[in-house]
Amino acid sequence: MNDAPGPRALNYMQTPTGVRWRSVGLALRDFAAASEGLSAEALAQIARGFLISQSRFGVALPTKTMPGPLLPGATASFSVLPLCRRPGSELPFITIGRLDGNDVSIPDGSVSRLHALVVPMGDALGLFDAQSSNGTVLERRSLTPKLSGAKATPLESGDNIVFGAVRTTYLAADAMLRFVREQV
Repeated sequence: MNDAPGPRALNYMQTPTGVRWRSVGLALRDFAAASEGLSAEALAQIARGFLISQSRFGVALPTKTMPGPLLPGATASFSVLPLCRRPGSELPFITIGRLDGNDVSIPDGSVSRLHALVVPMGDALGLFDAQSSNGTVLERRSLTPKLSGAKATPLESGDNIVFGAVRTTYLAADAMLRFVREQV
């Protein structure tokens, strides 16, 4: 990623060996700079949705409506995780887990190496637990693992999701842009 902000900055980062895919989240201020000037439609082309968490262990946002700024000065502690597949991935789903090889990496010991799967459901997204050790909870309901024949649970913008002990909130592109404007 070069120094100029832009959509590319949402999923790529500069490393000593070159530019690589960013599976770990970025700070809310960096997300705001990278998404400045983008419409919700353009942002939705980059990622199907976003997971956000606050602080190292994740604190879910308090409401689905998000009426205004949540915590004064809290923007530095938010992490944004774009929900999208890695370039070249032929898998029909987005992987979430502790390892950097996942599409979305949550580097926390309570998160399994492969913890959950996000699948397209028409214009929406669905969520499966991937037989994780510590479970996946969506709006206080434990999800049944995919391998047990369960159907994906549809995601709605504002849903609180817990991966192991890490609390996140799922936001669609339009809600993500509103949240960024209110916080930054």
